[in-house]
Amino acid sequence: MAEESQTVQCECGYCGPVSNFCPECGKKFRNVPLSGLVDREFSTEEKQKLTEHGWRNQDGTLLMILRDGRLISQYITGVNAVGFTGFGTMQQKPEEFRLDTGYSYYQIGMMPGGMMMGLFGIKVTSAGFTVYLRDADYHKAEQAGTPQYRILRLWYGSGTLHVDLYSFKDQRSFTVDLVLDDAVRIPFAEEQPKVGLTCPKCGSEFQTGMYCEQCGAELKWEPLFLGSTYSSCNPPVSAGFTVYAFSDEKLIYQYNTNEITEHRYISAEVIDEAYQIIRKYHIDEWEQYQNTYDGIMGGDVSVRYRDGDRLVGTSLSHMGSMVQSAYWALRELFGKNIL
Repeated sequence: MAEESQTVQCECGYCGPVSNFCPECGKKFRNVPLSGLVDREFSTEEKQKLTEHGWRNQDGTLLMILRDGRLISQYITGVNAVGFTGFGTMQQKPEEFRLDTGYSYYQIGMMPGGMMMGLFGIKVTSAGFTVYLRDADYHKAEQAGTPQYRILRLWYGSGTLHVDLYSFKDQRSFTVDLVLDDAVRIPFAEEQPKVGLTCPKCGSEFQTGMYCEQCGAELKWEPLFLGSTYSSCNPPVSAGFTVYAFSDEKLIYQYNTNEITEHRYISAEVIDEAYQIIRKYHIDEWEQYQNTYDGIMGGDVSVRYRDGDRLVGTSLSHMGSMVQSAYWALRELFGKNIL
């Protein structure tokens, strides 16, 4: 590992005080941080071998993958409890932040190495080398908005990768030490399988809209089960699922949260068990409760299912916590039967 030094050596043979350019040949020195650390002992290939892996912190709330000049990261912090008075509490929703950006082992842009750490009060310490990011801000998964966290420095030292982070909310900086883990998976970064209807007119596959993208023909979506949740917190949080008919062996499971929508194939064998859940939580008795209103404030949960040629069902406002229990039971069932 390179050690902190107040001198730098050029390829031409010059060795002298740290500066931006060699006084002998005029060549620009690469990666000379304000601390005077010289990281030229690591070749690009060595840096790639050391850093281009999956990474996580000890509790798995910060995940990173560096590969082929691209950094993908997911940072999950805290939880926002979404509750309904008198009817228990829905599952907690973590705050998820995402970062997808390019990186280089040599400085990107005009900001000198180490200047950002000085601005935010980060103590510059010895490091093997720095990984320079094109974008350093984490944005919320559901919306761009104003970032709440920023990577001040991503650096390799003492045999592992470290992240110097700044919290805009708390106005503080801190360092997270990462653990190499090539088993790390980041859902939004993984290539999603192609799922969708086949156009009956032109035969185009994997259509997910109301109309075929190729020929414009209207597509026939037949929903079998639907569920939704909504909370009027700030910002409002919504999520839900729809299961559509597809074939004798497969169904299409669509899951959405705020602005993110995903499609998966699931086994058609779930149909019988899904109707068992409907009966277990008395959702099939919805007509007895359709004129009942419990006055729930702050949000709602609903479950509907296909009964012959119509969709029927009810909501938390009419039947209380039975609907909430049915919603989560159905989500668990469909989620564990993804093909």
